[in-house]
Amino acid sequence: MINYKKRCGICMIGLKPYMIGCTLILCLMWTGEAAEYGVSYDSTGGLGVNYDSATNFASRMDAAGWHRQFLWGNNAAFEKDWKDVTKGGWDDRYADAADLAFFEGHGSPSGIYFPNDCCDDNKCSIDDARWGDLDLEWIGAHSCSVLADSNLATWAYTVLGANGAHMMCSHKNTVYARNAGDRWAQLMLSGWTVKGAWFQQHIEKQPSGVTARVIATQATANDHIWGKGSVASDPSPGQTWWVWTLTK
Repeated sequence: MINYKKRCGICMIGLKPYMIGCTLILCLMWTGEAAEYGVSYDSTGGLGVNYDSATNFASRMDAAGWHRQFLWGNNAAFEKDWKDVTKGGWDDRYADAADLAFFEGHGSPSGIYFPNDCCDDNKCSIDDARWGDLDLEWIGAHSCSVLADSNLATWAYTVLGANGAHMMCSHKNTVYARNAGDRWAQLMLSGWTVKGAWFQQHIEKQPSGVTARVIATQATANDHIWGKGSVASDPSPGQTWWVWTLTK
């Protein structure tokens, strides 16, 4: 059960008191080495704009000098690329080997879905994913209902918080296929925070009634991507995670 304690328009996941006076925020400096990104997408079933969203995102990151860890779409996109290696997946070579990972496709509160189930199944569930234990800091899932109320604590404390990931951006309810990736990348590369860029592209791209969500710790909430501003140190297991919500 999630106990929400509202403060300034954001919510705290869990039961721990928020003690701003005891928060120590450490920022890391970018070394200048090429950061990595990865993208998986599903543009089948009338979702052709997902191809544009994914590939435009990749093109912008390429042009900015980021190393492409992977770009897999449709029949080449596997759930094992996002599944933890301890669960039989390959995330040590793909999703968790990148600093920034973007998924464009179907989702639900219990996971993200792939059009190809040839190697295991077509769903990377909250039981499969353990992100951040290798490299991954920021995850964007342009998918329906991934960050709905029902599994927020599991996403925050099990999938992300126990492993060192910084932030996940997605949605509370149904989202419409738009070229979100292109604008998100453009804004992050221009110096916007990861969270701010996600909300801004949402405002520009979605119709009214669609709710975007971001989960992060208080320290990582204002992260920029590498080379574009401050980045907090990896959160430790047990830190409080918060929810930011924006309804168009």
